[in-house]
Amino acid sequence: MKPRDSIRYLFALSAVLLCGCTEQPPPAEAPENRSPQEMAVVFDIDGTLIDTGGCGLQSLRSAFTDVFCRTPPARIDTCGRTDRGIARAMFLSESIEDSHSNWTAFHAAYLRHLEDQLPLRKGRVLPGVPKLIDALRVRNDVEVGLLTGNTPAGARVKLEHFGIFHHFPFGGFGDKTPERN
Repeated sequence: MKPRDSIRYLFALSAVLLCGCTEQPPPAEAPENRSPQEMAVVFDIDGTLIDTGGCGLQSLRSAFTDVFCRTPPARIDTCGRTDRGIARAMFLSESIEDSHSNWTAFHAAYLRHLEDQLPLRKGRVLPGVPKLIDALRVRNDVEVGLLTGNTPAGARVKLEHFGIFHHFPFGGFGDKTPERN
């Protein structure tokens, strides 16, 4: 089976499970001769698994002010970006050096604010997510993980707050590079 066919199968399977249907995708599209744990289904976090109620953006703003004693940029573009890329754009827009030490200090402050803000916001696990994760986790031919622009620590803080972090034993994260692609 070609990789594209496997991806179509995963999307079909996810759609079936999210919709609450009991049918599986048609066998003609299922990968042949698959062994257990051969398939991985990965999820982004913000807007896919959870809604933090604006906590992430507020935590970015607060961390910037704490670390650099400046007002954060008026516009912070987070869509489709890694946490490292968001920080870099914030630094450069305010003529702050994009150094490892600035990133480390900013990230630590961001995590502190995230932990403080999450209980104060009306965030939630998005509809259908628990049912989909449960359905995938019981399958012996699927491993569930994360593929996100969040850092590993940011992902943990967010998902532990909502009680779902333990479902994701592996992942790819956005802490090493500012570029997502």
